[in-house]
Amino acid sequence: MNDKISVKELNSIIILSVLGFEILLLPKICHSLVSVAAASVMSLILMTVAIFSDIDIYENKLWQIVYFIKNLVVMVLLTKILADAISFAILREMALYKIILIITLLCGYCGYKGIEPIGRISQMLFWFVVLFTLYIYIMSTADVKAENLFADIRGDELSGVIYGFVINSGEIIILLKNKLAGEKTKLFKSVFAAFLLFILISGVIIGKIGSVGANNIMYPFFELMYTADLPDIVIKRQEGIFISLWLISCFITLFVYYFSADMLSKKIFHSGKYMTLIIMAVVFVFSYIHMSPQATMKNYCFFQILGGILTAFVIPLLYVRRNGK
Repeated sequence: MNDKISVKELNSIIILSVLGFEILLLPKICHSLVSVAAASVMSLILMTVAIFSDIDIYENKLWQIVYFIKNLVVMVLLTKILADAISFAILREMALYKIILIITLLCGYCGYKGIEPIGRISQMLFWFVVLFTLYIYIMSTADVKAENLFADIRGDELSGVIYGFVINSGEIIILLKNKLAGEKTKLFKSVFAAFLLFILISGVIIGKIGSVGANNIMYPFFELMYTADLPDIVIKRQEGIFISLWLISCFITLFVYYFSADMLSKKIFHSGKYMTLIIMAVVFVFSYIHMSPQATMKNYCFFQILGGILTAFVIPLLYVRRNGK
C-alpha cells in the first residue's frame, strides 16, 4: 500500500461523512430551513478554508497534540452516539458494551490498516449509499409541509452558523489532505455536492416532522426512515437497508478519526508499538461511561462547536493567511 488516496476517494469520504452523523444530529437541533442553510454555508466555508490551507498537522508537534486530543474526544463521543443509535434502531436486546466493543474493534482495525483501504471502501460503496439515500428522501418530499420549513425562524441564522461547526467534513479534509495524491482544488465538486445534500436531506426531515416533532423524537432521521411511504420495489421493510447504508457513512467517519489518531500518536510518542491498542482501550472505556443518549449528543455538539472553531477554522486560516503573503 502506498498510504495515499486519490481525489475521487477523498471526494467519496467527504460526501459520505455528511450522510452519517450530521444527518442524525443536525435535523434535531436546526429548527428551520434557514438554520440548515446557515449551517451548510458555514460548513462550506470551513471546507474551503481546509482546501486552501497548507497546514500539515503531522509535521508540527503542537498541532499533533492539539488534534490528537480533539480526535480522541470526538472518537469517544461518536462511538457512544453510534452505539446508542444501533441499540435503538437494530440491536435492542444486545448489551451496549458489546456494541461499543464491536465498533471499537472494527474502527481500530481499519484505522490501523491505513488510509488507502478506507478510501477504496468509500469509493466502492459510494453510489450505493448516495443513490439509496437520495431515493428515500426524494420519495418523502410529498410529505413535506412548507410551514414546518420556515416556522419560528427568528435568530436561526446565527444559531445555524454556530451549528455549522458540528459538520466535520472540513476537519476531515485537514486530517487527510497530506495523504492526497492529486490536485486539492478538485475537491470542490464533493464540497458543493455535500452542501446541497445536507440542505436537501435536513430540509426533508424538518419539513416532514417539524421542529416540535424533532425536539420530541430522539432520532428524527430514524423516524423518517420508518414512516416513509415507499413502494415495495423489490422487498418489504426497506428501512433496514437504508439504516445499514447510513451505518456505512458513520463508520467511514470513525475510520478517518481512528486513522488520524493512530498517525498522530506515533508522531507524538515516536513509537507505533501498542498505540492502536491503547487508543482502542481508551475509547472503549470512556465510551461506556453511563451518559444518556441525549446528553452524549449535547456534549458532542458543544465540544465540536468549541473545538471546531480552533481546529477547523482558526488554525487552518492562519496558514491560509501565511501562505497568501
